[in-house]
Amino acid sequence: MGIDLSPTSPQEEGKALDPRVVRTRRVVLTAGRELLLEEGWDALTHAKLAERAGVGRATLYRHWPTSVSLLRDVLSDIAVMRVVARTGALRTDLIEELESIRLQLSEPGLGHVVATLVERSEWETDLRELKAQTSEKGTQSVRELLEAATRDGRLHPDLDVDLALARLVGVVFFERFFARRALAAKFIEAIVDCFLAESVADAVTGAP
Repeated sequence: MGIDLSPTSPQEEGKALDPRVVRTRRVVLTAGRELLLEEGWDALTHAKLAERAGVGRATLYRHWPTSVSLLRDVLSDIAVMRVVARTGALRTDLIEELESIRLQLSEPGLGHVVATLVERSEWETDLRELKAQTSEKGTQSVRELLEAATRDGRLHPDLDVDLALARLVGVVFFERFFARRALAAKFIEAIVDCFLAESVADAVTGAP
């Protein structure tokens, strides 16, 4: 799954982009990624990014009028999901998706950025929607797997997908940010197997 690099402003949505605009956005987002991961959250300012990217501040403010809009697109650019080939085997596909999330959170800098976003959104209300969007994007592939499996009978049709996401992805986040333990492949497998041992059995037996 890739990231949509189209502009986020209402005036530009749905319009074909000038190649120069595309190149400028690419340069800006690359520079923003470098600043955020190398120097931290507070380094991502319009002034510093303009200097790093070699573009005028007016250009930045035209495309990203607020710091939150700038941060949103830079975070999206950082969090490009790895392409996970689907095998059709639910266990294998869930393990691969969780492993992809684990690898992203283990990358230098990105884990700190995610932790900072969660922390600051507690008191900076304008970041709460951004946190929700980031969470939704990061778990979308796992959600799609679970929803497909409930439709085709591999999982119980009444499965609470939100709760299932919490049981699967939530454990990865807990281990990374609270327990601060490095997750091994065997642990990821155990998370999935524990979930499937209950959910698949429910699907087969028809238990409530």
